[in-house]
Amino acid sequence: MSEPNIPLRQWQIRRIPARKNDLIAIIVDADWIIERRHLIYCVLVRNPDELPSDLTLLTVPITEPIKGVAAVTDLRAYGKDYFAEWLGDVDDDVAEQIRATIRARFDL
Repeated sequence: MSEPNIPLRQWQIRRIPARKNDLIAIIVDADWIIERRHLIYCVLVRNPDELPSDLTLLTVPITEPIKGVAAVTDLRAYGKDYFAEWLGDVDDDVAEQIRATIRARFDL
């Protein structure tokens, strides 16, 4: 599914190479910020078993194009160069659920 030279965009799922196990991230920054900044905010996709049960309210299940949960507790910034293979995009319903969960996390 990897395509060369696909520009970074909001709601893309990307692989981030790491020493032990690669990370999977969903880009949550707005496209206009992605175009102007080097650091891009994302949430990590985790296996549901990796998260403490008291944090499940801050997760969003994902079934396509990968399986896992978007862990809004793992909101991180990475430089653009860290984002590697494009794995697909989240659908609109999942994107809206992630937006709502980010608002809940920060009590917005």
